[in-house]
Amino acid sequence: MSVFNLYIERVEAKIIEQLGLLRTEQIIGFLTKLGHRMWLKRKTSLNLSELEITPEETNKSTSIYNLIRSENLIFEKNLQFSLIQRNVCFLYDEFMEYIIARSWLEQLAISQELETAIEIFLQEVVSTLSSFSPAFGAILFLDKMLKRNG
Repeated sequence: MSVFNLYIERVEAKIIEQLGLLRTEQIIGFLTKLGHRMWLKRKTSLNLSELEITPEETNKSTSIYNLIRSENLIFEKNLQFSLIQRNVCFLYDEFMEYIIARSWLEQLAISQELETAIEIFLQEVVSTLSSFSPAFGAILFLDKMLKRNG
């Protein structure tokens, strides 16, 4: 898990250096938004419109989207029979699972009754393991983040 934290820090530093004014919250915010939407839709790739990424953002080299793409965290792929519909996915599955777990942690952090929220949430995650396999790796990362040790 610390490898992924270091990876994000390196990417953030490089992007901040390129833009000068960009805050790190924008970078992790974009990534966790992507992970959260993947979880909600139970998909490992999302259409640009599902992420509310405009054509202007995809064409602007200094957009947060393109700066993150240039760091090889995410990539675009065209759907097999479509030249115009582009999907976004993480380059590394384990990194996607880590980001999904971070999005879960953010979601759980706002809960009034943390233990109850965790229990209910884990039941939901377990029920999706057969249909959304990244949930298995993400649940392991979440366990480490919560320092539960199983």
